[in-house]
Amino acid sequence: MMVDAIKWILVGLGIGVAVEYARHIASLKELLKLPDFQAEAEEAQKKASSLESLVPSLKADVEAHLKTIAKLEADLKSKPAVAETSVEIQTPVETATLDQITSLSPQFRALLIESGVTSPDQLSAKSEAELLDIVQAQPWDLVNPGDWITEAQSLSTGTVPVASSSTGQDDLHALPGITKQQATALQNSSLATFAAISLATESQLLEAVEAMPWDIVNAEEWISYAKSQA
Repeated sequence: MMVDAIKWILVGLGIGVAVEYARHIASLKELLKLPDFQAEAEEAQKKASSLESLVPSLKADVEAHLKTIAKLEADLKSKPAVAETSVEIQTPVETATLDQITSLSPQFRALLIESGVTSPDQLSAKSEAELLDIVQAQPWDLVNPGDWITEAQSLSTGTVPVASSSTGQDDLHALPGITKQQATALQNSSLATFAAISLATESQLLEAVEAMPWDIVNAEEWISYAKSQA
């Protein structure tokens, strides 16, 4: 009987120990981790101390940068404002050609170029008689080489300003082969602009300039040129 009693006592003690172990196993595991937690805490403390030691140095750098910025701002304020420089816009120029002599017809212009007269300078150096001989003008051609020479002399510098489109006026002297008289007649009529000329008929243009049968009037070329400019 005594042996059985001892046996059951030992079984009860074993069960009790097992129960207590089960109850406190979690706490025991946490206790086993305590050294690791302590080592991590010490490492974090060391890092915090290291960072804290850098604070004075960083603070000094920030203060130095702020002083530099303040000095630059003071220098900028003390400097006088840069005066605006005015840039003179020059009118572009282009080389003068015989095409700019409005009193010269395309046919006579071609004859002059064939003879070697290719610029206003060369034309202005010729006499009226020489020019009449070059273009082989006939009495009924009503050629006035004096007008050619006058226009050529005005272009004899070799360069002329490019015509500005900001004036709002049409220069009818630019029409191919037109004379000063014909340009004036158009300006005094209802066909005073390129837009009007581009819509006109050849007969209307001939009537406007009071063209005679023997006059050389390139009305078709005027209309074509006006359309390109309108």
